[in-house]
Amino acid sequence: MRKFQDLKLKEKLILSFIVVSFIPILILGTVTIIHFRDFALSSSAKEIYNELNLAKLKIMEMTNEAVNTANKLMIDQRLKELLLYKYTSPLEAYLRYSQYKDIENYKTLYAKAIYRIRIYSENPTILENGVFCKTKKEIEQEEWYKLAVQLNGFIIWDLIYQDVYNEKFGVLVINLNKLEMKDL
Repeated sequence: MRKFQDLKLKEKLILSFIVVSFIPILILGTVTIIHFRDFALSSSAKEIYNELNLAKLKIMEMTNEAVNTANKLMIDQRLKELLLYKYTSPLEAYLRYSQYKDIENYKTLYAKAIYRIRIYSENPTILENGVFCKTKKEIEQEEWYKLAVQLNGFIIWDLIYQDVYNEKFGVLVINLNKLEMKDL
């Protein structure tokens, strides 16, 4: 191996250029890339956290609207009377239903959150209309229906809310708006 003094001037200049210019630029470039990579990752993590937090708040708002609607319907005396009443004809059921607008009002008020509201009743005289449904054997065999009947007034999300209500007059099903959830 040759010593620095034995090198030609051209070789000394090239070696000096590499030591003085190229190595510091390489080190500076590496440090800069690492710094900007860490900064980009940190910024991305903060942005993702903020987006997830916003989505969480919107989902909580949607579920709260559904829970509030369920709570209001569960204690609605007029709804209870509609579901327990023994109708003598489809016309009688239609006339009584047409006087009760609360469910449609909730669906309109919370349209972004609530896709559909259905109430399953064991009353054989009710008129099915998309909201009020007769409980059929297939429905009674569904796990969600069995669980709803078994829980007797509990609403299930991540937390359990209880409304004390001793008389069963139907099973309320509120479907959240899937498109709105998907957009989140």
